[in-house]
Amino acid sequence: MAHNGFKTAVYRTRGKGYDLPKLRAWINKLPRPVGIFAAFDDRATQVLEACRDAGLDVPHQIAVIGVDNDEMICPHTTPPLTSVQPDHTRIGELAAEKLMEMMDGRRSTRPERILVGVKRIEVRGGKR
Repeated sequence: MAHNGFKTAVYRTRGKGYDLPKLRAWINKLPRPVGIFAAFDDRATQVLEACRDAGLDVPHQIAVIGVDNDEMICPHTTPPLTSVQPDHTRIGELAAEKLMEMMDGRRSTRPERILVGVKRIEVRGGKR
């Protein structure tokens, strides 16, 4: 995002635990309108909770998107959570290919960047 001229802010936490007051304080410092991209749907629901507790209007002041498209979570939040559906099959295929390269001694010792697309973005909520 920063590479394309957009300002970014990152909420840093240790592990998967969360501290609602700290998250709420971080969100309150963000400019409006703003979009928050959470690394996984559980974290996105925590963002929604912090916004609700702070009296912020989601999705009009703050838009939230998660990752994993968890059907047990996303349709049941308020508002329903938009989420990225990763291409787990392709990720697994690439991992298997890399493992085979390692086992065959063909794997480079240099780190490499592998880009994998997403299956889809499941858009939910946002209507009043």
